[in-house]
Amino acid sequence: MQVSGPFVQDKFWFFGSLQYHRIYDSQPAVDPKFPAKSDARRVFWKFNYNITPNHRFLHGYHDDFYWIPDIASEFDAPSSLNMEHGHNPTPNLVYTGVLSKNTLIEGRFAGFWLQESNEPLQEGAPRIQTRYSDRDTGFTTGGLSSWSEVRSWRYGPQVKLSHYAENFVGGSHDLKLGVQLSTNGSVSLTGPNDTITTYGLTPGKLPNGTTQLPYYRGTNARWAGTYVDDTLRFGNRTTVNLGVRYDYSKGYYPGFPFLDALGNTSGQTSQSNDDVYHYSVWSPRVGINYKVSDRTVVKGHFGRYYSALERDFAGIVPSTTTVFNFDCLTLICAPGNRVNFTSTRPANLRVDADRKDPYSNQYIFQIEQELVTNLGLQVNYVRKDGHDYTGWQDIAGQYQQVTYIDSAGIDATNQPVQVWRLLTPASDRIFLLTTPSGPDGRGLFSKYNGATFMLTKRMSHNWQGVISLVVSKSEGRIATSARTGPASAQSSAAGSFAQTAAGPNDYVNTEGRLIGDRPVVAKAQVVYRFPWGILAAVNAQHQTGRLWSRRINVSSPVARLGFPSAPAINMEANTGDRRVADVNLIDLRAQKDFALSTRTHTTLSVFIDALNMTNNAAFESVGSQTGTATTAFGVPTRYILPRRLQLGAKIRW
Repeated sequence: MQVSGPFVQDKFWFFGSLQYHRIYDSQPAVDPKFPAKSDARRVFWKFNYNITPNHRFLHGYHDDFYWIPDIASEFDAPSSLNMEHGHNPTPNLVYTGVLSKNTLIEGRFAGFWLQESNEPLQEGAPRIQTRYSDRDTGFTTGGLSSWSEVRSWRYGPQVKLSHYAENFVGGSHDLKLGVQLSTNGSVSLTGPNDTITTYGLTPGKLPNGTTQLPYYRGTNARWAGTYVDDTLRFGNRTTVNLGVRYDYSKGYYPGFPFLDALGNTSGQTSQSNDDVYHYSVWSPRVGINYKVSDRTVVKGHFGRYYSALERDFAGIVPSTTTVFNFDCLTLICAPGNRVNFTSTRPANLRVDADRKDPYSNQYIFQIEQELVTNLGLQVNYVRKDGHDYTGWQDIAGQYQQVTYIDSAGIDATNQPVQVWRLLTPASDRIFLLTTPSGPDGRGLFSKYNGATFMLTKRMSHNWQGVISLVVSKSEGRIATSARTGPASAQSSAAGSFAQTAAGPNDYVNTEGRLIGDRPVVAKAQVVYRFPWGILAAVNAQHQTGRLWSRRINVSSPVARLGFPSAPAINMEANTGDRRVADVNLIDLRAQKDFALSTRTHTTLSVFIDALNMTNNAAFESVGSQTGTATTAFGVPTRYILPRRLQLGAKIRW
């Protein structure tokens, strides 16, 4: 529901909306008694107030009350699934002032404050319950991996001064000066459940697992930036944009209470750190627009863009409890039957204060061409080169490169793969969060090359349309290149890359296509205005499925390669030869307007949406990428929603 209008004509205007959204989804082969129940209740309002003709004030507020479940597959027990629920109030205040006919000032304050709980999806299921993951079958049973209470926030002011100058240094100038400040952070209470890894199809092979007590921890960051931007216009053909910005950011964490074995506070507080690391960077940008003719415009742009400071150092916060790995003496693996403990403590993790700030150089070339009246073509080429991404590096452990023969599981090649064996005790490793070079000296990086072709037909002769095609290649090696799947979000944050689970084995066969790589994305949107107040629209899209690669938990030539648990290692490069299904969707809408009152301009609109008309059964993930998980390897999971109809109505006055 949306409502808008003036409180006071030409003085005070409002807009408000309420939205309720619910989807119950049962995936194929999943018990329909346990559907994924997704709910969202969205509130939004905005007020505009003209203080004087030259001074205006805006206030907006947005909040989502949400319940987001895990998407089950045939390999997940209902008790093992998670439900995220919470809300995220997001207010903003904006002041705009006209200081003179050529000078404008804008001040803004905005932020969000998220409150979220992660609990069992299954009603009545306990938060604390041992979780079982079977490597051979891909099945997950028992409890959640962890439960948590999370609070996170981001807020800060911004001020921008704009000034327009005519006939200065050979042309006109649109000069902008800005200052931006931001504070962001999070605090969480997390309760990891014991996780037992079993091998149901390997007779005599005993389980192993991990255990960790509950803990409080959090991270904070402050950021200050300033920029100067000048748009110069020379005649009526050439526009040049020059800009530079400076950013300073710092990561830190406060003290947190230590918890005892029952999750109660112990009365002691961990030590804080007010400067884990900081960045100080300059970013230049330049662009040019040239009007070749009345129908043709050519544009070019170069810019350096630094990443926002990643709060990726939560593992070093001293209140974090120790992670213990162990072997089991029996299949049940009760606490009294656990041996061969190794540990990872906050003291095993460190941050390089001199790590580099990741950045990308971006190049854009664009041509805009009017083909005929109301029909335009736009062609873009974009190149992005990302450098200095962060990862972990073991600075204490010793490793030896050994040969593993890929002979186990589905699609085994019987070819040699060079892997890394840990020679020193696992508990003695020290991991440094840094800008790593890796065993091959290439480190973590990304490259993107993409071309976009877009035809735009403006509304005329009762129809309009947009047709676009994006052809691209995204490659390199970043943290999500190892031990992630096609349903994972692509991220250049360090995560656990090259840390305790696999060490330098995360570099094996992980250079190649990135998981966000989609070589072809095509879309077509057409709207036609029929007589009698009928509007029809079609939206068609195609996108290449995301990639995945086969891997093996390597246990030879030395048991688990010296790791507490057999590391998952890619047996093939991320070439993109294996992908989940392409997505091909056609959505339709038909809408009929009814004029209820000409005096109040009241209109009732009734519409029907037909979604996924071809009933495309694209899937977004697979049951397992592990070749030895013979029942789950490559099995499609996370299907998109099927064909469905939606009826709706709206009234405007």
